[in-house]
Amino acid sequence: MKVLILNFLFLSFCISNSIAQCPEDVNISFGIVDDTSCSYDFTIEMTATQDYNSVDIEYYVVCGDLIYIFDDKLENLSSGNTYQSRFYDASTDCGCELSAMLTLNYMDDNNVQQEMDCGFYEWVTLQNITVPAELADVSISKEREKTYFNWTTLMELNVDNFVIEYAADGRSFQGIQETYANNKASNYQVELEDLTGYYRLKTVDVDGSFTYSDILFHKATTNYTLSRNIINLEQSTDILVYDSMGRILYDNATATLNLNELNYEGIKFVKIDQEILKVF
Repeated sequence: MKVLILNFLFLSFCISNSIAQCPEDVNISFGIVDDTSCSYDFTIEMTATQDYNSVDIEYYVVCGDLIYIFDDKLENLSSGNTYQSRFYDASTDCGCELSAMLTLNYMDDNNVQQEMDCGFYEWVTLQNITVPAELADVSISKEREKTYFNWTTLMELNVDNFVIEYAADGRSFQGIQETYANNKASNYQVELEDLTGYYRLKTVDVDGSFTYSDILFHKATTNYTLSRNIINLEQSTDILVYDSMGRILYDNATATLNLNELNYEGIKFVKIDQEILKVF
């Protein structure tokens, strides 16, 4: 007798659930919310294979050992019609896998509320957003006779390091300072040797890709003295001397220059960095 009852219950369960059909035409897609974070819009489009009171939707995002679940619900679905679920601005990690599980809620032939799980559907790889850093500001400043290269990031994602590059001519850039990234919004300040020339910031991603900031021009503070036509500088500096006709009298780098030794009696123009002196 117990066997008959069990068989009857099993048969009733199969009959009541045999009318339930999981949607077959199910498309899962995503859209990137912005280019600076791993945030997405998730979409499921499906065609109902029968009437459902409602369909509970769980979006599953699997990122290694970490799982994100986002819920949505569709109600009053009619057989043959197409419906769309969309979950907006889901924040996850990057480069994860997306799928969905559907729970169907429907009335069986005996007008009894039933529930059936469908899923997982095809897994979709979320596009990995690889913008390494968003720079808010890059500048060069002077503070207490020291020169600093400054930059601020609004966000950092998989950034390995930052490299300050310098070129005296604005073309042949070379790295002069390297700083490891914090991989979060940060303010950076690095002391520089006070050199006139062109500077830029190189942002290097962990995969070796990189981007450059805009180029900055900085004029160094040149400390010199001029006494009795003798120029003395703190360090060797490019000096250009020419006459009123534009003829070059001297063009070299030096820390000391005696203009009296140029054997020219007229007015001389002396260019030190970007400053021009008129010497009689």
